[in-house]
Amino acid sequence: MNLKIAYRGVVMLALVGLFACNNDAEPTRSELLTAPTWVGTGLTVSPGLPVNGSIITDVFAQYDACDRDDIFKFNADGTYQNEEGPTKCLPTNPDIIERGTWVFANDENVVALTSNGVRIEWQIQELTASSLRVTYLIRANNGVNYTLTYSLRPR
Repeated sequence: MNLKIAYRGVVMLALVGLFACNNDAEPTRSELLTAPTWVGTGLTVSPGLPVNGSIITDVFAQYDACDRDDIFKFNADGTYQNEEGPTKCLPTNPDIIERGTWVFANDENVVALTSNGVRIEWQIQELTASSLRVTYLIRANNGVNYTLTYSLRPR
């Protein structure tokens, strides 16, 4: 009789343990990056760029509406594409602006994008289901290093 009670107790504990487990695993960084399509919400540069006698830091504000709705899609197979959004600047523009490959680097803190033999490394500042914010460096011909911060949200 005591053996039956002990057995039932073990079975009950096992069932409680099974149902108490949280099966909602956190998404991986790859899943976060590839699940949505992304649209830009901001692009800033530091130091500012001299343009027509002014210093510009908010590059995104300079974009036409037809450029602000462009879409980034990262695929699970390691490819990506940058597409025209719903509004094209010119009706004759191709739908795909750029294609390439992407990989994570530096313990998944960097997204390395390669297109036409050119590699750009996006340093991930934030990657959640609702936000992607990256920084990347560009060295200009004048020797100045510019840091760009690009913010995106799911489309």
